[in-house]
Amino acid sequence: MLWTEEMVERLKYFYGQGLSCSMIANEIGNGISRNAVIGKIHRINLPPRDPVPSPNRNPHPRHRKQAPARRWPGTGPRDEAQVERAIQASARAAVTARKQWKPLNGKIPVGLLDLKQGECRWPVGEDTIMFCGEATEKHPYCPVHTRVAYQPPSTTNGAKPNWYR
Repeated sequence: MLWTEEMVERLKYFYGQGLSCSMIANEIGNGISRNAVIGKIHRINLPPRDPVPSPNRNPHPRHRKQAPARRWPGTGPRDEAQVERAIQASARAAVTARKQWKPLNGKIPVGLLDLKQGECRWPVGEDTIMFCGEATEKHPYCPVHTRVAYQPPSTTNGAKPNWYR
C-alpha cells in the first residue's frame, strides 16, 4: 500500500488531535492497518506523544494493607537448637555426598573417551572427572547410582534419601 500525500497529511492531523493509531487507521481507511500507521509515524519522525492516563485509573491509588506473610511448615522463627540441628544435618549430607563420589567395589574409574556402551556414567573423582564404569541395565547409571540419581520428589525435602538407609 502506498501512502499518498493526502493520507500523510490526514495522519499528521489526526496524530496531532491525539487519536490512537487504530482510530487513525479507521479514519484513513483504504486498508491501512494500525501497524502501518505506527510504522509511518516512525518513518516521518513525528514526535512521541505523552501517554494519556487511563480514565479507569485513580491518580492517587490507596495504599493496600500488605497481606500477612505465608508461613510454610518449618519456615517460622527458629530457636538456637533448631538452627544447630539444621547445621549438623547439612554437614552430614555433605559427608554423604562426598561418599557418592568414590568408585564402587574398588573399581578403577574410566575416562570419558574410554566409556563404552552399557557402562555407568556417574562422575567420580575430585581432581579429574572420571566415571564409575560399572555395568548398567537400561539407565545411564549402574543400579547403585540409579538409586541416587532417580529419587522420588518426596525424599528430596530434607529427609534421608533411599540409598542412605
